[in-house]
Amino acid sequence: MLERVRKTIEENALLKTGDSVICAVSGGADSVCLLHTMLRLKSDYNLTIYVANVNHMIRGEESDEDSEFVRLIARAADAEFFYREYDVIKIARERKLGEEECGRILRYEFFEELSKKLGGAKIATAHNLNDNAETVLFRLARGTAAQGLGGIMYKRDNIIRPLLDIPREDIEKYLRSNSLTWREDSTNKIPVYARNKIRLNIMPFLNEISQGAEKKIVSAAHYIAEDNAFIGALAQEIMKECFINDRLLIKPLSDKPMPILRRVFAAVLKEWKASEVNAEKIERFGSFAEGENGRIFDINSEFYAQKSYDAVVLCKRGERTEFNLILDKENAAVGEDWIITAEYKDFPAVRNGNNTAVFDADKLKLPLTVRCRKEGDRISLKGFGGTKKLSDIFTDEKIERHLRDTIPIVEKDGDILFVCGIRQSSLYEAKENTKNYLIIKYERKS
Repeated sequence: MLERVRKTIEENALLKTGDSVICAVSGGADSVCLLHTMLRLKSDYNLTIYVANVNHMIRGEESDEDSEFVRLIARAADAEFFYREYDVIKIARERKLGEEECGRILRYEFFEELSKKLGGAKIATAHNLNDNAETVLFRLARGTAAQGLGGIMYKRDNIIRPLLDIPREDIEKYLRSNSLTWREDSTNKIPVYARNKIRLNIMPFLNEISQGAEKKIVSAAHYIAEDNAFIGALAQEIMKECFINDRLLIKPLSDKPMPILRRVFAAVLKEWKASEVNAEKIERFGSFAEGENGRIFDINSEFYAQKSYDAVVLCKRGERTEFNLILDKENAAVGEDWIITAEYKDFPAVRNGNNTAVFDADKLKLPLTVRCRKEGDRISLKGFGGTKKLSDIFTDEKIERHLRDTIPIVEKDGDILFVCGIRQSSLYEAKENTKNYLIIKYERKS
């Protein structure tokens, strides 16, 4: 079996000479086998081996005994031991998660923390072939996209799975042949958790239908994973065209086939740290992205996405930032990413598009007010014969909704004079007979 593990490591580039490896050891058969094989390969790769154990505090004294067992085998292996305990039942309730999912999240949080502490050490987990088959079925039942049907990855970031090609039966044979003991988790025999139900109820039934079902499921998953890798690489090339500055541009996607689009949408959701990314959510996001302007889509508790003309943008939840500033000759109005200045001149300024507004200084006196927009704001426009709603101007100019509250408005005694970067009012405008000019300049910091 050791040679099969070595083959998995070599074919998937899991280890290189001089690596540090944190072995995640629960005390069960799989993790004891993982530690033992890594120790036997230690000299081959010049590895530094660490042992990490998490006590979920679910099984009381039994959990404590498991952790003590791991501490002792780490000492026997002369490997540094790291330990963390979590009250998973309490934390799962606080985070509104299932105990199984919460325990997994906490374990990986601890392992990642350790990895950083140990200079980027790799994290080796004891997932085996049976785990992979069970994971494929679990994801299928939960409604995964095609990416999930590829099964557990041999390597993800700094996490490696050297036992992924080894059936659980062979692991136990290996342990017995090497006179190794392990701990049995009593909850593994109780069909309470979803994965236990798959292992105890579903897999035996599938093996009645087709002997060796686990290997056949994993074999199919490998084919799917290869297809996923190919299509995923195409999707990443498309991402370079359509996902720019945290914005998903819709036009470059208009002629792309659905398998590419689904992967692009999934990649965007993951980049934005969506609370869950499954097939149903990817489909909903696709419909949203193709839908009407102004629609919103929940991403997580902190962010939502909004359809804004030809793009989908990420927006932060919460109230807008209000501002109300005074602008005069001595004091510029300074925002988070813009600055507005005012100066008097006896000649007209060279206009910089809609970033400069020029007024008759004999009619308009400083100070002015710089504020964010208000409901019902209107502006007088030359040739319009009256006033126009700012909301209509923003729509005409295709200003994205999440940006509208950030655009500074310059006013005098309630009259809007300058929608910075967009429009100047016809009020107090400089004309041919103007002798003194008030120049308002709007500049973005970035």
